[in-house]
Order: sequence, then C-alpha cells, then structure tokens
Amino acid sequence: MFRYGTHAFRHTHAVLLLESGATIKFVSKRLGHKTIKTTAVTYLDITEKIKEDELKKFASYTKRKSESAQNRHDSGLTA
Repeated sequence: MFRYGTHAFRHTHAVLLLESGATIKFVSKRLGHKTIKTTAVTYLDITEKIKEDELKKFASYTKRKSESAQNRHDSGLTA
C-alpha cells in the first residue's frame, strides 16, 4: 500500500516537531532513542524552515546586542 512504509511518517513527524521548535531531547525521547545523537544524525536535517528560523534568531540577537551597545554609548554621552 505505502511505497515508503511507515518510516516516512515517522521521519516527517520528527522533522515537523523539530521545525515547530521542539527540542532535540524531546523528539529523541518521543521516538524512543537511547541517545540524542541517534535522533540528530537521523532526523535533524537542515530544512528551509529550520534554516530561516535560526537565521532570524541570529538576526534578532545581533540587533539586540547592537541596540544595547548603542544605548550604553548614548548613556555615556549624556552622563
């Protein structure tokens, strides 16, 4: 019936969990793996969504750091 068997559903489920922000530890336990490494090697593909989410996190982090540095600088000028 299914060309790829049930493993395709398992893989999709794991990747969707990871894309939604679930931790690798949670996904590993949910799948019954003994180690997180097994889960990471098998399921932690860099999907387009994961890549975009991680880059957004980085951009947000660097923006906050830049704004924080600017605020410190501005505070020093008015003191």
